Amino acid sequence: MQKFVTYPFVRESILPGNQTKDQLFIEKIVQFIEENISDASLSVESLSVEAAMSKSAFQRKLKALTSYSPNEFTRLIRLQYAAKLLLSNEYRVSEIGYMCGFSSHSYFSKCFFNHFKVTPSDFIGKQMSERRPT
Repeated sequence: MQKFVTYPFVRESILPGNQTKDQLFIEKIVQFIEENISDASLSVESLSVEAAMSKSAFQRKLKALTSYSPNEFTRLIRLQYAAKLLLSNEYRVSEIGYMCGFSSHSYFSKCFFNHFKVTPSDFIGKQMSERRPT
């Protein structure tokens, strides 16, 4: 799980092991978040409905499997998606925040920095410099 959190482009197994029910549960939630990525009002209630669980049961299960609350997990998926968009070089940083469901550019930048330890603009520069052959 730590590899999934730290590296935005890792999409193999989120949980160790084979395709268990828990693995499929997490993948279903990730897919739902990605399909609704630009919806700033995406809520724990809508995630729990998608999972066919009560809100409290959903929160407990997701926290037990990932160690993240539903809101934290949703933010993590949004940030990983934003990182991919940043590297596509098709959009401005301010556009990407809104495209990923953040309600303000400053909040997006703050969350991005807290997670990746670089600003979105510096992230682009760092990733591009790592890709260039020397």
